[in-house]
Amino acid sequence: MEKKRFRIADSGLNRKKGRVMVSGIKLENFNENPVMLFNHKRGEVIGYWEDITKENDEMYGSPVFASTPEAQRIKQLVDDGAIRAVSMGIDPIELSDDPKDILPGQQFMSIMHSELMEISFTDIPAYASAVRVYSADGGEQDIPKLNPNKMDISKFNTALGLAENASEADALAAIEALTADKSKDTLSAIATKFSLEQVSEESISSLLMGAAGSAAEEFAVSLGLEKTATEEEVNAKIETFKALESKNTELEQKLQGYNAQVTSLLEKSQQYNAEKAKETTEQKEEGPKTLTYSDKLLKRVMQFTN
Repeated sequence: MEKKRFRIADSGLNRKKGRVMVSGIKLENFNENPVMLFNHKRGEVIGYWEDITKENDEMYGSPVFASTPEAQRIKQLVDDGAIRAVSMGIDPIELSDDPKDILPGQQFMSIMHSELMEISFTDIPAYASAVRVYSADGGEQDIPKLNPNKMDISKFNTALGLAENASEADALAAIEALTADKSKDTLSAIATKFSLEQVSEESISSLLMGAAGSAAEEFAVSLGLEKTATEEEVNAKIETFKALESKNTELEQKLQGYNAQVTSLLEKSQQYNAEKAKETTEQKEEGPKTLTYSDKLLKRVMQFTN
């Protein structure tokens, strides 16, 4: 008789707006004890799993039911199609809020690496691609929500001529390098210093021909040249200055735009953190709540685990 195969997990977005990367699920320890539970309840072992495989960013496995009355009861329900849902329990190892790891509509950080703890059959899964997230003490834990105001550095990297996945340190280094290119003596400053309406080929020729030797030498030095620089060398340096000034003007405009965006994002992030802090304080002040049976049932169905 051919064994039934069940899809245990995939890397897509679940109904809770979270995500678990199948490629990062560790199986080594689980394969030593591939326990199968019912509704994630410890002490209610109903069998084990075998042939756990990862295929096309999905994980599959085949259940083997124990011979106990409870296990056989669940097996019959599975064989009859009355129970069809499978849910895994994992221990998260690494989380990510990097934009490249986030899908459209996602609200919680992606679980990039995790360890598989158990796989359960369940009667009412809380959401598609259901998963129970264990804490270090064996209880449950919540995955942190994404900060909607987190800056997407890839846009800055592109504007700076870097790869989209360049690090923040690379971006800062690129900005510092561009800023360092700015000249101490701009063309307009030089023109003012030597009483020129503008720095042009004509004004330079006039200055060099009519000025005293010391003045011409000072002008050449102000451009970063030797005192004995020729007119051609001075003109070439001026063209370099012009190109640099144009580049600096463009850079300053970009930096002004970036600063405005960063300021806006920081304000939104501070507002977000303040709201979260207020929410946490209010929850502590309210203290534990007494849940009715219907409250408990609703919480059971809607919580992040099954």
